[in-house]
Amino acid sequence: MPNVSEMRITPNAVTQDLMKQWLTELTSYTPQQVDRVIAQIEQQRIQTAQSH
Repeated sequence: MPNVSEMRITPNAVTQDLMKQWLTELTSYTPQQVDRVIAQIEQQRIQTAQSH
C-alpha cells in the first residue's frame, strides 16, 4: 500500500471500499452501518445532481 503522500487523491479516486475501510477504522460503526451511511450519501449525491 503506497503512502498517502504518494497517492494522488482526487475526490473521485476515493473508492467506496476505501471509504468503508476508513469509516470502519475511524468510527465504531460496523461494516453494515457503514454500508447504510454510504448508501445515504449516494442518494443525497444523486438528488443534489438532479436538482442542479
